[in-house]
Amino acid sequence: MKRFYERYFAFREAVHHNRLFGSVFSLAGLVAFVFAIKTSVLDANNIPSPSMEPTLMIGDFLFVNKMRYTIDLPYTNIHLIRISEPQRGDIVTFTPPQDSSQVMGKTLVKRVVGVPGDIVEVNHHEVTISGKKYTVTKTENAELQKTLQNGRTAETEQLYFEKVIDPKSGRLVVEHHIMKPKLGSNLMMATPMRKWVIPEKMYLMMGDNRGHSLDCRACEMVDGKNRPACEEFNKCMQNAGDKAAEAECLKIYNENNGKEWGLIHRDNIHGKVYLSYLSVNWGNGSGQELNPIVNLWHTITGRFSGVYVRWERLFRRIY
Repeated sequence: MKRFYERYFAFREAVHHNRLFGSVFSLAGLVAFVFAIKTSVLDANNIPSPSMEPTLMIGDFLFVNKMRYTIDLPYTNIHLIRISEPQRGDIVTFTPPQDSSQVMGKTLVKRVVGVPGDIVEVNHHEVTISGKKYTVTKTENAELQKTLQNGRTAETEQLYFEKVIDPKSGRLVVEHHIMKPKLGSNLMMATPMRKWVIPEKMYLMMGDNRGHSLDCRACEMVDGKNRPACEEFNKCMQNAGDKAAEAECLKIYNENNGKEWGLIHRDNIHGKVYLSYLSVNWGNGSGQELNPIVNLWHTITGRFSGVYVRWERLFRRIY
């Protein structure tokens, strides 16, 4: 102990007399502290794509509560304590574990649609949970649609209200806007009749912009038959008795599906989105899905025009 204190006071004396070293050491400590907070308490994300429009827009900057579901070891994705489970209707960040060239290693933002125990059916972008259909009502909001990708979204998609309900109690969980493709629109995500039985610890995610979201519905058919690939995966997970068996299910699913991904394990969910602290319309660059630092540089150099802050979306609660 004496040697420890001797070294400590010698180090402190060196820092005191060397201003440059002291500044660098203090800055390094601050950076380490900030990243520890970011990885385990409060994360910050931005929206580069229209998959969650109109709830979240391209250029929204979000605070994510990483302690909503788990307490994590700083600098890792290791969950030390589980506080709660993701709930129906939550908007969450997560990383798909499957090997997809489009989303590999990326943090995605989607809404939780299916929770363990649900029987989820999706038909033409509309959701039925365990026999209870979510009410979807067509609505108009010209001012809102005008801001979505500078009005381009309004040409191909129609605005609706969706009521998310608890299928057991019939209680309204949350009511929010969604976008559905207009007739004749050829968007990336078509949803013919598909059905999933959600096993324990697994969740089905969807974007609010139903025709323009790569999400859990990407789980395609196998063997040329009208069977979702994740149906077999669900059965495997239901019969898995331990983590090793669950890992084997994931391995088989990944090998059979290549670049597709489906249900998300709870351990891959990082946190819950709860606030937008900044929102920028990137003008003619909104559809390019670039890094915000790159976007800022293009704005300064004049490559992007029509850029402005959406003041009405600052410090806005997200539901």
